[in-house]
Parts: sequence; structure tokens; C-alpha cells
Amino acid sequence: ITGRRNKDPVTDDVLKIARTPASRATYNNFLLVAILVSINYGCTGSNISISVARFGETGAWQSGAFFLALTLSAMMGATYVVKQYGGKRSMVIGLALLCFYSLGTTVYTAFEEVARPYAIIGAAIGGIGAGILWTSQGVYFSQSADQFANEQQIPVEHATSMLAGTFGFVFLTCEMLMRLLSTVILSLNPDIQWEIIFAIYTVLAVSTAVGMVWANEYPITTSQEQAVFKKVEAVFCLLVEDSKMKYLVPFSLALGFGNAFVN
Repeated sequence: ITGRRNKDPVTDDVLKIARTPASRATYNNFLLVAILVSINYGCTGSNISISVARFGETGAWQSGAFFLALTLSAMMGATYVVKQYGGKRSMVIGLALLCFYSLGTTVYTAFEEVARPYAIIGAAIGGIGAGILWTSQGVYFSQSADQFANEQQIPVEHATSMLAGTFGFVFLTCEMLMRLLSTVILSLNPDIQWEIIFAIYTVLAVSTAVGMVWANEYPITTSQEQAVFKKVEAVFCLLVEDSKMKYLVPFSLALGFGNAFVN
């Protein structure tokens, strides 16, 4: 036994994450974006869970409107928004629209007798924002990975792996913290009103949309623009042409129904 180990090139690239000031700035910018997106979506996810549990039928309608709008937006309108405004500005739009879910829930909690339509409409607007957010986030992620790879002088695959790991850790951590927030607040002050809790989520969500304004902006290239539109075509081609879809779709439907009951 010589004590030597086989070097992993991806690990070596991760250890060299601070190689240049430019690459550090790019990585810190991506980290900021990951935190903002994760907090915003964590607020929405927390609102979905609480709404279904507290509001019953209204919460169920909110959840249905949100996910239906998300699906339709991601498949149809989101690609046009990304083409027109680029990755960063589209993310700002998506984050801002997502705030309407938390806002609608806050209004419904304060004025429950008359505000049910606002809660459902707010959920639908939030779903549109979520579709735009995830489509534009994929474009922004790709642009960040390309920039980081060029500055680090490493393969794009290594940069993508590194940033994906960062985003996954940040997203799950922030989502967990946002879901714990209401529990912590209630444990500290059991008499607090629910509209205050929902208002806190709304303020946090709005602050992430505002904070996104200071993120770096990358121009969208022709190849990335074409890739965005190919996603829509690829989805329909898979559904129609791939023989495995008839076996996979029922699992996705079951997951969707199961997720509604879990929430």
C-alpha cells in the first residue's frame, strides 16, 4: 500500500474554486441567486402546505390552481419570456409573480369571508411565476456554468457539477428553514395571528425578488435561445413518440396526487 489515491478531476476543480478573483465573483453571484430562489420558493412551498391544512377546500383550490398554472406556463409562455428578457430579468419576473401566492394567502387570512377569489387568483399568478422562474433558472444556470468554466479554465461539465451541488444544498436547506419558520414563530409566541405569519412569508418573498435585481446579467446567445424553444418541442415529442411514456406518466400522476395529500 503506497498511500496514494487516484485523483478525481472534479474534486480537484472544486478545491480550486477560489483560483481567480473573477471566478470567485461568479461563484458568489451564483450562490446569491441560489439563496434568493430557494428562499422565495421555500416561502411558497410553506404557504402551500399551511393553506391546504388550514383552509380546507380553498387551500385545495389554491394548490390546484398553482400547479396547473405552473405546468402550462413552463410548457408554453415561459420560453417566450426568457427569449424576450433573458435569464436574469425573467427570474426577477418569476420571483415577483411567485410573491402573489403568499400575498393572496395573507389577504385571505385577514378577510376570509370575501377574499377567497383573491387567494385562488394569487395562487394561479404564483404558478405562472414558478413556470417562468424554473425555465429562466435553467438558462441562468447554464450561463453561470459557462462563465465559471472559462474563468477557472476547467471543463464545463465540472463547473456544472460544482454549481449543481451548490444549488441543491442551498435549495434544500432554505426550503427546510422556511418550512420550520412558522413552527418556530408559533413556539415562541403561540398567540400570534396567522395573518402575521403569512405576512412574514410575503415580506421574505418580496425581498428575494428585489435582491435579484443586483445579480449579474448574462446576454442570452443564439444557441441558448434555440435550446429554450427546443425544450417545448422535446416535451411533446417524448409524450407522443416515446413508448416508455405510457408507463412513466401514471407514476407522475400518482406523485402529483400524493403530493397534494402530503401538503
